[in-house]
Amino acid sequence: MADIFWRRWLKEYLPTLQERAKWTKACCCLATGNLAVIADNNIHRGKWPLGRVTEVFMRKDGNVRSAKVKTAPTILTKANNQTVLLRRRKLK
Repeated sequence: MADIFWRRWLKEYLPTLQERAKWTKACCCLATGNLAVIADNNIHRGKWPLGRVTEVFMRKDGNVRSAKVKTAPTILTKANNQTVLLRRRKLK
């Protein structure tokens, strides 16, 4: 049952969280303070790290290309396509 749930979550729900626009247009990308999951095929499905975005790195065109994500044990720098936005920070 867990395998069925996981396959459906990966194929049906997770892609809805991450827009794949191939950098052709601006999107609501990662920003400092966002909550994100780091997708990694080398880690067991239930162990994907959850963290908070501490810094984003933009290119000259204004799109976010990578971000530093603070997880419980460490700070990771990952590409935009490897970080899945879970919750946006509240604007003041």
